[in-house]
Amino acid sequence: MGLGVAFRKEFDDAVLLSQRHRLTDPTKADVADEDREAFIADAERFSEVTDRISDLSWTEDDYKWLAQRNRSEMARRPGGQKEVEKFLGAPLLMDTRKQRVKRHGEEKESLDGADLKNLEELMRLARRTGVPVVRLQSYHPKRETEAQMKAELLEDDDFGLASELCLCEGARVLLTRNLWVQAGLVNGAQGVVKGFVWPARGDPNSDVSSERAPICVIVEFEDVQLEGKRFFSEESGLSERCVPIFHFEAQAESDKNVKRQQFPLTLAWALTHWKSQGMTLKRVRISLTQMTAKQVGVGFVTVTRVGHPWQLMFETDL
Repeated sequence: MGLGVAFRKEFDDAVLLSQRHRLTDPTKADVADEDREAFIADAERFSEVTDRISDLSWTEDDYKWLAQRNRSEMARRPGGQKEVEKFLGAPLLMDTRKQRVKRHGEEKESLDGADLKNLEELMRLARRTGVPVVRLQSYHPKRETEAQMKAELLEDDDFGLASELCLCEGARVLLTRNLWVQAGLVNGAQGVVKGFVWPARGDPNSDVSSERAPICVIVEFEDVQLEGKRFFSEESGLSERCVPIFHFEAQAESDKNVKRQQFPLTLAWALTHWKSQGMTLKRVRISLTQMTAKQVGVGFVTVTRVGHPWQLMFETDL
């Protein structure tokens, strides 16, 4: 019995490779004519290298080629500093190491490294701009016979939605669900919170649960194709790239009868490697420690969040 439990726990941090790598189409890429030949060559090599990473057959030459995307090496090349600067706003993919923090008074809670970094960046932004931070709790519809069920204690990964989401105007976020694929509102789409639409008498501290959360979060996305349509009028002062994001309902993987309602968003300054799985990102910064790099599958998931090697940078040397 004890050996069986120990064996099961070995899979707690397993990475599931559920989707193939989406490569950038060189014919559709916005690349200068003089760089197109090199762009195509690197795209082909990237496909070959990531295939070998996926089946653990990659070589030392593959490693050396990929290590050219180390920030330290990129910065040394002619014009490299400008290339590095393109990644300053890109999400940082980092390890999952848990850290103890104080929240809600003296209550102590464990946050992984990415969540802690996001919280620090959020509070820094709020102090700098003078805007309030709202803490949005998730909802768990329950039957009368399940009134005592504590669904909020289930792991966020069980739903793919956060139990608690902290946001403020100006916060950088990622969409975590495919809402409108044709328009670019897909898992991994990046944007900035521009505001909230609250119900009448809306108040985060209200005793009425329906009044404690906004009706929607207004997000201005970097890449969205609405074909001339707008969600908000020009008089609102919001751009045509602003989209209202409403609550999304998801079932728990461990119990299909348990559901969670939450905005399908996550703060985007940092992500753990495994939380980025399934996302296609415009650019990423990667920090892989030696311990994490040894975990089968993590390296593949991390480097294939982008469709071309020019879209990734190793913040710490590979």
